[in-house]
Amino acid sequence: MGKVILLLVACLSLAVCSPGSGVSVDGKNSCRQKIVFSPSRLTLFAEKADTDAKRQRGLMGRRYLGDHEGMIFYFDHTDRHGFWMLNTLIPLAVLFISDEFVVVDVQYMEPCSSPNPERCPVYRASRPSRMAIEINQEVARRYQIGVGDRIRLEDD
Repeated sequence: MGKVILLLVACLSLAVCSPGSGVSVDGKNSCRQKIVFSPSRLTLFAEKADTDAKRQRGLMGRRYLGDHEGMIFYFDHTDRHGFWMLNTLIPLAVLFISDEFVVVDVQYMEPCSSPNPERCPVYRASRPSRMAIEINQEVARRYQIGVGDRIRLEDD
């Protein structure tokens, strides 16, 4: 019986931020963040990676990411954070964001096909950042997202 309860709790914790979930009492989505870029006016609905477990998992295993989808990584401190593409199947752009909500670096990351983590390159921000946003490479290019662009975070 204890194993069944443990399995049920694990399944429920995974479902907390699945599509259609995470809506709080006031109608806001606690699992997604609306992000508006300027000057491009690109609007994204990004999944929040605001815990160590979510940050470590990132977009691993995903086969598809829509043009207006992404993942926003919230860090506990400002630093030159790094990302890798182990078990990530989609070419991504990572946008490093300062405390002032300004893009301070953009890195284009390719999937790492090696099962050995030590063979996957680390894409480290050239300047300190407090957040990072992963989006499809093609979307970053199409909207010409670059250093100096600003973001605005809105409730979803």
